[in-house]
Amino acid sequence: MESLQIKVGQISLSILDDSGEPRGIFKFNPQDIKVARKVSDLIIDFKTKQVEFELKEKNCTDSDGKIRLLDELVDYFKGNIDNVWGQGSSETLFGNASTLTMFDDFFSGITKYYKKESQKRTTKYKK
Repeated sequence: MESLQIKVGQISLSILDDSGEPRGIFKFNPQDIKVARKVSDLIIDFKTKQVEFELKEKNCTDSDGKIRLLDELVDYFKGNIDNVWGQGSSETLFGNASTLTMFDDFFSGITKYYKKESQKRTTKYKK
């Protein structure tokens, strides 16, 4: 049987933990315009939520309250990441970790792929 391969621009990245051990493969398609829009919205939302969190944290007087706020924020973004890239994506990316810096690492790491594709689309359609 003959086959037809349709390339849609999927990228696979090996995700490593802190010690450099492979955690899994994260697959995404920066050419997918619908996902690119969701990513852009999610990055803006992340920055907004981070500011909100910092304000709530300043008003929180006990460490238990601060931990609960952080846990709420981490769960919120893990859920949104799973909504954008598929169930289990946050597990592949972060494992059981619950820090804010992991989201910075993630968004910084994938943004370049989305920017590159955006520039290609802009150049192509300006001709």
